[in-house]
Amino acid sequence: MVVIDDKANKLFEKRLPNTIEAVSIKPSLTNVIVESMYNWFGLVDGLEKSLFT
Repeated sequence: MVVIDDKANKLFEKRLPNTIEAVSIKPSLTNVIVESMYNWFGLVDGLEKSLFT
């Protein structure tokens, strides 16, 4: 997971397991971009069901 600001400055970076439970999203985030080669659809489904619909 990488969190960047509007000027592409890296604010946070950490390798996480590919599960929705491993991803904690802060309510102040307005956009999420997923780059994944494996099981990306599960992550996107989980994000859509939780905060990003």
